[in-house]
Amino acid sequence: MNLKGKTAIVTGVSKGIGYHTALQLLEAGAKVLGWSRTLPSDIHHPNFYFYPTDVGDIDSVNKSYNVCVKEHGE
Repeated sequence: MNLKGKTAIVTGVSKGIGYHTALQLLEAGAKVLGWSRTLPSDIHHPNFYFYPTDVGDIDSVNKSYNVCVKEHGE
């Protein structure tokens, strides 16, 4: 799968399904905007951008979304 030029927001990126999804998307060439409360310590990739986000808090989600759109476009 070739996802070069595509951007994905992945929640829960610090562990589990979110973590592994981010790795697969990066491997396929996508830019990944990772959201979670904790920074994953072992994702070091030029197309990975971390945004501390608590998806249980709508203000946190809105803030991260607005920053992502400003920095990476819609």
